Formats: sequence, structure tokens, C-alpha cells
Amino acid sequence: MIFFDIDNTLVDYSKSERKAINYIMKSYKLNVKDYSKIWKDISSKYFSEYLRKNLSFEEQGAMRIMDFFRVEDKMLSFEESKMIFYEYKKELEANWVLFDDVITCLEQLKEIEKGIASNGEMSQQQNKIQVTNIEKYFVVKKYASEMKIAKPEYDFFEKLKKYSENNMYIYIGDDLMTDIYPCIDLGISAIWLNRTYSNVPPNVISINSLNELPKLLCSLYS
Repeated sequence: MIFFDIDNTLVDYSKSERKAINYIMKSYKLNVKDYSKIWKDISSKYFSEYLRKNLSFEEQGAMRIMDFFRVEDKMLSFEESKMIFYEYKKELEANWVLFDDVITCLEQLKEIEKGIASNGEMSQQQNKIQVTNIEKYFVVKKYASEMKIAKPEYDFFEKLKKYSENNMYIYIGDDLMTDIYPCIDLGISAIWLNRTYSNVPPNVISINSLNELPKLLCSLYS
């Protein structure tokens, strides 16, 4: 079994995120410098709280908007922020797109059982793989909101073992801290999708494109 992360592994989430927040900035006449990084940092903070069940999905979304507008000293109520977050969410979902290497890779691996194992809210993540027409490639689909635990917690990866023959699987993800290092610590095979061509740490198996994955799997596991 091969498990894939979704965001920034299969779906170019960063691209859709930039488009969505840029839409909000234009709609509400904001001029936040370095807006992409600021939004990403705010989102990470509150989404982590959602995954820990300290906030509802609606609450974390509204808090993200409130903090972002506060950068320009614009104060919003919770209700205002909630409505703007759903504008953002609608625009985000309208811009979901796969990386160019995804379909070719999945087609080449169609004889191998594959799964999705992703952080995030189940209905949104499920919708994402449906909209991008890749749901058919995966026999198992597991999400943090459904599993009641999120990456990088070890139990997230341990729970995936029961869906794999002999409790063995390979995990493919784009984030070293969230996806790769926990697997290495647990003795689970992991491959880092290093699309940014960053330096590869010792003991990490890395590829720069999913086009490299079929050949790598043949060399490692044949």
C-alpha cells in the first residue's frame, strides 16, 4: 500500500490558497505586504487548534480572517469574519488544481493499492479529490477529522497499518516535519516529495517530482 498526502503533494494547495486570499484582499481593499506568508502562518496556528479540537471548523476560519484583517488595523466581528471566511473558502475550492505530474504517476501505479491519508476536515478533503477526479485511484481514504488524530502524531501513522498487508506501507508527503520524520521514527517507509529542491537531510529518501516515484519504487522494492 502507498499512502499519499493531499495538499502540496497531489493538489497545488499553495497556488489555490494564494488566489483565494488575493481575491479577499482585492474585495476588501487590503494591502498586506507579504500576504502569502502572513496568511499561511495565521492559518497554521488556527488550523492546528481545530485539529486539536479546541476550535470548530467555523471558528478557526473566522479567527484566521480576524487576525489577517487586524494586520491592517481593521477590526471585524466574529459574524463578519465568518462570512468572509466562507467567501475565501468558496474561492479556494474554485481554484483546486492538481500538479502536472499527478495523473501520470497514478496511472503508472494503478496496479498498486493506494490510499489517501491527510490532515484536514474530511468533507473538504473528500470534495477536493472528487473535484480533481482522482478519487478513483484510492482504495482507502483517511482524514484527521475522521481519525480523531492528526499528523505528525505517531498514532496517525500507526492507525494506517491496519489497512495495509502485513501492516506495511509507504508514505508520500511534502512536509518533512509533518509527514516524513514521524514515519522514520516509527520505522515506516517514507518518501519526501521535495518540489522546492531543498537540501535533503541524511537518511531521508527524496524525489523532486512524482514522475520519479514509479522508478524509485522499482529500485527500492523490486
